[in-house]
Amino acid sequence: AEKRWRFAIIGENGTLSTANTLSAAADSEKDVVVSYENSPSLPGQIAAATAVAISARELPNYNFDYHDLLLAIPPEASIYTAAEIESALAAGTTPLIANDARTSTQIVRLITTKTTENSAPFERLKDLATIRGMVFVARQIDTDFSVQFRAVNKSARVLKRMRSRAYDKLKVMERLGITQNVDVHFPQLLVESDEVVPTRAVVSIPESIVPNLHQIVNSHVLYVE
Repeated sequence: AEKRWRFAIIGENGTLSTANTLSAAADSEKDVVVSYENSPSLPGQIAAATAVAISARELPNYNFDYHDLLLAIPPEASIYTAAEIESALAAGTTPLIANDARTSTQIVRLITTKTTENSAPFERLKDLATIRGMVFVARQIDTDFSVQFRAVNKSARVLKRMRSRAYDKLKVMERLGITQNVDVHFPQLLVESDEVVPTRAVVSIPESIVPNLHQIVNSHVLYVE
């Protein structure tokens, strides 16, 4: 009934284990825990710098891998190792590191704390980019529907127009690089009457958000000829 498209950004300059504990307790696609162990920057500064970086990018599924932040660099001994980074990502924590030159702070991968669903491992809502992409799609379609279907009656023709309008918006966002495979998922785009409330239409919108690219695996095959 209420659309509250908001994210909570939590900064943590304590130990990585503390950040991972916070992430595990949250386990939500709406919460982001950012960890920068022993950074002189305050937790609020860490959270604010991350939030500013997110809000400054218009493309909702922007890839923040190694995006620079203006934060104080921690002592050399506190910079996360590869194993610690993997531990953070597995727990749903966004780790920050210093660049190789030790001149700036970088986001390794911007993720939410959502790591499980019904106690089972769940990766689909881990990247903040995926959630922001879905929110963007929802806002665009909501805005269009509020204009196109204001004060109309729920006829079969109107329901058909709803499906067409939703498809058009998804195709626009596909051209922008936000959604993908819109035509493939078109059969799942359904507009139906609510079984209980006769004045309500239910629109099922399949969304395939273009994901971030985090890894490239090169497989080298030797041919002895």
